[in-house]
Amino acid sequence: MVEKRFIYDKKACIKLSDEQKNYIRKVEEKISTDEYKFEKKKCHICSSEEFSHLSEKDRYGLEMSVVICKNCGLVQTNPRMDELSYNKFYKNEYRSIYESGDDAIEKEFEKEINRGNEIFKYITENSKIDLHGKFVVEIGTGAGGILKKFQDEGNRILGVDFGQEYIEFGIKNNLNLKVGSIEIIEQEEEKPDVVILSHVVEHFLEPIEMLTKIKKLLKREGIVYVEVPGIKNLENSYQQDLLKYLQNAHVFHFTLNTLENCCKRAGLVLVKGNEVINSLFKSGEKENDFTSEYNDTLRYLEKIEKIRKNPMDSTKIKKGILSRAVNILEKTKTKDTIKKIYRISKD
Repeated sequence: MVEKRFIYDKKACIKLSDEQKNYIRKVEEKISTDEYKFEKKKCHICSSEEFSHLSEKDRYGLEMSVVICKNCGLVQTNPRMDELSYNKFYKNEYRSIYESGDDAIEKEFEKEINRGNEIFKYITENSKIDLHGKFVVEIGTGAGGILKKFQDEGNRILGVDFGQEYIEFGIKNNLNLKVGSIEIIEQEEEKPDVVILSHVVEHFLEPIEMLTKIKKLLKREGIVYVEVPGIKNLENSYQQDLLKYLQNAHVFHFTLNTLENCCKRAGLVLVKGNEVINSLFKSGEKENDFTSEYNDTLRYLEKIEKIRKNPMDSTKIKKGILSRAVNILEKTKTKDTIKKIYRISKD
């Protein structure tokens, strides 16, 4: 049963510019005239056809059917646009809805640079790779700002993206970028040491297929960095609101567990990860088993909706965590204290 605020009514839950409203109307018109077509799919992880509905719209007020698989717990958009429709949408409306304004590319580039610094640090701290003199590639690179830090540290870089304007902007900033996708990287003689997928896997129509191709590209000791917006991190993001988290360009809405389940089927093994989601994967054997998160994810989303309705509940939870942390400090005073506090905060 979908709650009233998640029923499709064309109403956005965020403030929109006139430009965004204009492009949203264009998408609605193309959906109503069947120019943008939709298709039903089985669960991407377990092939189940049994789903519970979570929402009928996204944060922009666009029609969007979001469901959770009753078997494995993967949250996905279903039905979704078919491949041809998605390609048209990304070419014509996506960027203008997601990032409006004349200086959108410049602002995004600055964000990418900051994120690149964070990703460089994350990989350095959580892997054995010495990030100097390596070949680093990024799929869905935007304007390539993430790669700047890696280039500055003496690595060879290559970024690919379908956004012509963004690629041209990055090239003007002395970054090695090309318009396209994984097929460009497949043409390279050298295999990459690092593949960066920052906020792109949730956009893939067939992530297991794409991740399988990426694994084949990778050097034996190489790593894949995956960052997606975690649906079980809403207590720390999107103003604790599932509806503000949802956008129609996202096909999948991952937890760390469901992301790992996809990667295992592609032969990628989790090295490190969290619910934000920042994660590292390495090459391994393909596995088809999975741990279901259906009940756990539903309980989590119900908790988030209660917090949204009653913000004081969030304060109580935080005070409870702090109180338990103080008790541990008083009892233990050991080097494991921080680890114990972190585990409590994840409960």
